[in-house]
Amino acid sequence: MPTYNELKNKLLDYAYDHKIPITGEFEITSHCNFNCEMCYAKNTDPVLKKDDWFQIFDMAQKNGMLYALLTGGEIFTHPDFIDIYEYLYDLGVKITLYTNGSLLKESILHTLKKRPPEMVAITLYGYDETSYKEFTKSQSFNAVDQTIDALKTNHIPLVLRTIPLPYIYQRLDHIIDYAKSKGCHLGYFLYVSKVKGQDRLKPKDLLDFELRLKTAFPIKSQPKHKRLCGAFKNGYFINHKGYMQACPMMPIPSRKVEDDLMATFKTLQKEWETMLEASPCTNCEHRDGCMTCLARRYLEGNVFKCAAYLKDIALERNHG
Repeated sequence: MPTYNELKNKLLDYAYDHKIPITGEFEITSHCNFNCEMCYAKNTDPVLKKDDWFQIFDMAQKNGMLYALLTGGEIFTHPDFIDIYEYLYDLGVKITLYTNGSLLKESILHTLKKRPPEMVAITLYGYDETSYKEFTKSQSFNAVDQTIDALKTNHIPLVLRTIPLPYIYQRLDHIIDYAKSKGCHLGYFLYVSKVKGQDRLKPKDLLDFELRLKTAFPIKSQPKHKRLCGAFKNGYFINHKGYMQACPMMPIPSRKVEDDLMATFKTLQKEWETMLEASPCTNCEHRDGCMTCLARRYLEGNVFKCAAYLKDIALERNHG
């Protein structure tokens, strides 16, 4: 009998082939209690009211959504997080939560115990109070540590993640040891966009970052699937202003979701496919080792041209 993950992958592949949006990612707020230098979520935009999210969720579920991701900013800063979460859950949707783990109130924990998410993912920015204060400008490590313990004690599925920045890289062994001490898998992002005044890892160090995490937290071989990017294939991203786009990194093309979510999805899908057709990557000899995509090329400066940083990573991966 196939496992749940095998069945889920088959569903995602089917949706990918037939362009059914069964996954939705929702940035329910851009507010955050951290002040990390590299973060894009540094604004005081008003958040959508819960009734606005209810309307979006209703349209999404009626048009095929089975899996949802709630992200931010920091999701627990939304004043109506519990109502938003419970409404989405009661639509029969499997929910993943992205959080920094510092604001888990007892009321939120009680909600997650009653209506368990498919997964909670906490991003680690250090391994003790000192490293957290330096990186996030917030004395929050103890709160994060307590959140991890509370989720594990209540058997709520949990993974930890981290990001490839020099500050993290220099402390990676300590962060790995901390994750292991909590009995948690530590995943990672592998791309950080260039930000003025913020260094990022050189390609060689980036691949060392990846190798050390893969070695410390090996995973079983994953079944092969056809999905490289689900943007406007089997999913989409809706930002805190109610605009649909491909993913958090890619603000174009974008349209406000109003009365017809599926019409918005199909319109943006056509625009996205036109952009894909102009990709410089189709016949590139370094493609197999590259992590390029429209969003990353956009963030590197030009969606229609090869980016030097991404190419250097591919060369390092293919010949390292």
